[in-house]
Amino acid sequence: LAQGTQGATVSVNFEVVNVDVPTITGFSLIDAGTNTFVRVLQDNDQINVADFPNGYSIVAETVGAIDEVVFSVNGNVVRTEVLAPYAIAGDNNGNFVPFIVPNGSYTVVASGTSNGNAVAAQTLNFEQVEVNAALVVSPNPATSGYVNIEAAVGSAQATLMISDDKGNVLEQRDITGDEKIRLDLAQYSGTMLIVQLIQGDKVITQRVIKN
Repeated sequence: LAQGTQGATVSVNFEVVNVDVPTITGFSLIDAGTNTFVRVLQDNDQINVADFPNGYSIVAETVGAIDEVVFSVNGNVVRTEVLAPYAIAGDNNGNFVPFIVPNGSYTVVASGTSNGNAVAAQTLNFEQVEVNAALVVSPNPATSGYVNIEAAVGSAQATLMISDDKGNVLEQRDITGDEKIRLDLAQYSGTMLIVQLIQGDKVITQRVIKN
């Protein structure tokens, strides 16, 4: 068994810190009317302006100490933000300014600096659409052998689909804008038809009762 003389006690003070590497991590979609987070945006995402009556904004999410974030849209610089939240159209004390562009496809690049050094840029490709569809079927129940179908789909294209009660597609057509269709029910068997207006990920369904 080893033996010896105890030496002097030495105290060491230290602090454990978690230093985040300055990074632009991605993009968030913000409702500019309510100033609330909607979702994390994915590359090749789609934003429907009909969902945001008071507009929307895009925020670059970051970690670590960021000096500034520079936004470019389709190759053109549109804004430089030096304080979080780093919003593509800016904000007034947390009230987000709507990002206003025509419907179409866009590439957003957010680049930044930290302590004068560039941080890796993030790129978002997205499409802005306006899906504000409406579907009216009358009379329903159908008592006169026909129904009138009125479909309104705004500027985007949609699909009108007619199926039987077993899900078999009887008729399908692409429409744009406002369209009125007079449908003769004599050509279809069964007691019910399903009329669907499909635009993007939105589906409006009306069940037509045949009397």
